[in-house]
Amino acid sequence: MKRKLLSTILVCAIVFGANAQSFTRYSAGINAGTYGAGVWGATNLSDNFVLSAGFSHFGLGLSQEWSETFEGFAINDPNANVPDLGVTIGNPRLRVPHGNVKVGWYPLANGIFSLRLGAYVGVFDLGFSGSIEGYSALREQFGDIGFEMEGASLVPRADGTFDGSFRFGNVVKPYFGFGIGRTIPRNRVGFRFNLGVLYQGDIRLVSDQINLDLANLPNEVNGEVDFLDGISSLLRFWPMMNFSLSYRF
Repeated sequence: MKRKLLSTILVCAIVFGANAQSFTRYSAGINAGTYGAGVWGATNLSDNFVLSAGFSHFGLGLSQEWSETFEGFAINDPNANVPDLGVTIGNPRLRVPHGNVKVGWYPLANGIFSLRLGAYVGVFDLGFSGSIEGYSALREQFGDIGFEMEGASLVPRADGTFDGSFRFGNVVKPYFGFGIGRTIPRNRVGFRFNLGVLYQGDIRLVSDQINLDLANLPNEVNGEVDFLDGISSLLRFWPMMNFSLSYRF
């Protein structure tokens, strides 16, 4: 699916690139929307088609921590276990950097309405970091240890810390939408509004220290699993809305 979409965009650029009217007009701009703020550039492929490419980013970090006690974790030592495992998790941070390429089709060459097809390439990560309470004492007693529970395992660093991120969707995200306003304005400065949808895909955990199997977690954490499943379903299709200010060269 992803390869076919990118191939289609590339073929369109090549086909229209052979047109004598291609690459004769240019514009650049700034935008703000549901993937953050960004910059972009565009050129014409024909009187009805425009090719654009850009980059956007949104980031947010919070200095907050939450402490939780987990039961049922076992040390990977056959002679010991930890009935209660104190874990502190915090410092959530959101990172949404993306590049994008789109082809816009104007049914009327001099009109302001367009349909747009393309793809965004990047990550949508909610990161976190944490630590194991009293890990130094456990390590002195048992050496380098990890913790295991049905459906989950945690192998912290030597100082008891760990980190990871919940990644919402795939790296390549197909996009479809429409726009009001011209990508390459008639006057020197123009304005455009875009509305569309991205297919992101499912949520997954990315971490070198944590392994999580959502389908096999114990009943005590079913609420958290259901919450993650609900979030994943909501974010599988991400609404894209952008306001752009453009400048024609």
